[in-house]
Amino acid sequence: MSHPTDSTSKIGTSTPNTPKLSTAESGTAKPVTAKTGVAKPGVAKPGCIMCDSLYVKPDGGLPCWDDVGEDLILRTLDEQKLIAGEEEPVFYTPELKHVRRSFQAGELPYPDFCTRCPLNGHGLATSLEPRIMNVLHVEPAWLCQLACPQCFTPKERMGLKKPPYYMSVDFYRGLLEQLKNEGVEHIRFVHFEGRGDPLLNKELNVMVELTKKYFPDSFVMATTHGNYPYKPWMHTCGLDVLRLSVDGAFEESYQKYRVGGKLSKVLKLMADIKEARAEFPDSNMRLEWKYILFEWNDSDEEIREAGRIADEMDLRLRFCLTHTPGRSQRFTNAQDLHEALERLAPGTSYETTFQLRDEPSEADATDVLGEHAEALLTAAITRLRRDDEAGARQLIAEALTYDPGFEPEEAETAAQQLGSRLADILADSRFPATLSTLANLACRLEEWYAAEDLFERYLEVAPDAWDRAKVELTLLDLKVGNRLGRRVDEADRALARQRWKAERAVLEFDADIPDHCLSARDPVRRHLDLIAEQARPKTLFLLARLRRAGGDAESADRLLQACLSRADSGMRESAELQQADWQSSSVVGPTGWRKIDSWIHDRWLRLA
Repeated sequence: MSHPTDSTSKIGTSTPNTPKLSTAESGTAKPVTAKTGVAKPGVAKPGCIMCDSLYVKPDGGLPCWDDVGEDLILRTLDEQKLIAGEEEPVFYTPELKHVRRSFQAGELPYPDFCTRCPLNGHGLATSLEPRIMNVLHVEPAWLCQLACPQCFTPKERMGLKKPPYYMSVDFYRGLLEQLKNEGVEHIRFVHFEGRGDPLLNKELNVMVELTKKYFPDSFVMATTHGNYPYKPWMHTCGLDVLRLSVDGAFEESYQKYRVGGKLSKVLKLMADIKEARAEFPDSNMRLEWKYILFEWNDSDEEIREAGRIADEMDLRLRFCLTHTPGRSQRFTNAQDLHEALERLAPGTSYETTFQLRDEPSEADATDVLGEHAEALLTAAITRLRRDDEAGARQLIAEALTYDPGFEPEEAETAAQQLGSRLADILADSRFPATLSTLANLACRLEEWYAAEDLFERYLEVAPDAWDRAKVELTLLDLKVGNRLGRRVDEADRALARQRWKAERAVLEFDADIPDHCLSARDPVRRHLDLIAEQARPKTLFLLARLRRAGGDAESADRLLQACLSRADSGMRESAELQQADWQSSSVVGPTGWRKIDSWIHDRWLRLA
């Protein structure tokens, strides 16, 4: 299970232990929805991932999660009963209720195991029968061709467990139907991973398709060593992320851990997936590379080469600090690694295993969703560097559906102009990395006020961020730039960015405008109909000029028409002249601010 760590953005990145934003912190408690999965506020006790998750093995075993939990099988499902719909409750089984009840009482459900388990404390116990499942961890196959040092050899596997070694499609379909019938409303994250390699199950694509059929809003990922040929179903089955575990950028170091594998095979798979994307324009599948850092693969040369490959293959590269034998002695903490990656492989990120995390945190699906949002936003920064603004905004929209959980239409609006939904982003985003990466995007998109607010919110939720001093200097620059103009040759753009403040200044002089309009970040956009109906003709005229200067011709025309409908003779004449001028010219850009009444310009200077 991965964890949100350092942002890949240039400025403002969260540390692995930075807390996520809760609904209580943001001040906006939300009801449970299938899209966001944000739980209703209630009493939550420290627990573990098993409080609202499920781990299922090919033979029907329900272990108490991974590692230590593998030795504690809570129950074994009967395949025939499951297929026939006659199995006892699975997610609300007495064993899982015991886990939840124990943590709610402040006790360990299985002391002998829990005291040795790294997942203890990584999760919350909120209900005996949670309707939202955080993680469905599915092991499609027990077998694997590789012999990694910290795992079992292919020969050992046959003697450790009895068949079946592969989960059948009928079993998995029965499991999903059982969960639906029990009342599970939504599964946030379905992860195909385990002690064996998922791609050895030849029907993995069908299992992914079934997941999307029964729980269409689930985020689905499969983790594999990647020593396989490309298959078109990787793009078409509905998989959200295919994560490749590849620990090295050179063949010799790669094979020291991935014994029996070949780096050349994995690189061929990466290249084929990239090449095939054009054939599947509707595919949302993202490719991710997980690189565990050992003492034999952590050199500058190899890290730099991994970054080059990731850039060439257009995929997400995430390095991992581990606690296992052979771990990197060069990088023993997150900050040292981050500083090295900024120099050697910019645009990459990292994570740590649970055993290296200093403080408990929720080990649930929101971690993975936050990772995905961050990956998409980082990819958007890359697109902007390549002058592909349209592609960048498309990625921003997709990211915002994961964090803060916008509906697609809302996300599309926000992606076109971050300021249009900034209040919601600031209130509802759950991850510091989302805020910091969006702030960097806002800077590149020249949405300077949005960048300022996003960086400020980032520091609020990550007060101990390692790069706080750097962010504060950036904020100072933004504040000066936003109020006084970044440079003389940028004065016009600075004025355009101040349009909404100038509009508020106009509205403040109109006693007919309700107070709640003035509290909105963009009052004219949010309350256009009300303002058009209630504002005085002079107010409407000035607002129309401001909107036109900012490029919003549609709103400007609406306001000017409202002005004409109620204006006296003097104001009507001015409005008609303005209308004629607009009809004979194109939309006025930022330089149109030079023509705005001197009163508004002077008012803006006082505001700045």
